[in-house]
Amino acid sequence: MQWAQFFITECGYPLHIVQTAKTIPLFADWVRLGHSVGLIRQAMSACHAWNGGRLPDSPVLYRKFLQSILDEQKRLAEESAFADRPGAGRIRAIDEWAKVPKADDDLWPWAKQHGYAGPGSKTYRQYRTFLNDEVEKRLRERRREVAG
Repeated sequence: MQWAQFFITECGYPLHIVQTAKTIPLFADWVRLGHSVGLIRQAMSACHAWNGGRLPDSPVLYRKFLQSILDEQKRLAEESAFADRPGAGRIRAIDEWAKVPKADDDLWPWAKQHGYAGPGSKTYRQYRTFLNDEVEKRLRERRREVAG
């Protein structure tokens, strides 16, 4: 009966509209499921926007908008649970020796500091490719050490 009273008071529905064979079980479900007034108002707002700002003929129409909101909340909760799983979205720490500099002029000092061979007669592009290959070799060796 509390939802019937809500729709009479808040929306101005007459009693014969809010107490029908369709609304009574609907409102009983809302009570059983513990839906808050705020949640029902969200469904009402969505329905009113869809309905051109008009009040629907019966509160039964709010059911589909409420279900849509509940489905979206469930989907967001599942996405959140997926995103919060261990290791998700976390960038592994990368050792300084594995971070090839972006600036060409920084390549040789960085390579020297971390024990990589000098550029010799290579162009910047060739040297960068060489350093990336060397970093990959070290990373593979590290993975083998950790795994073995």
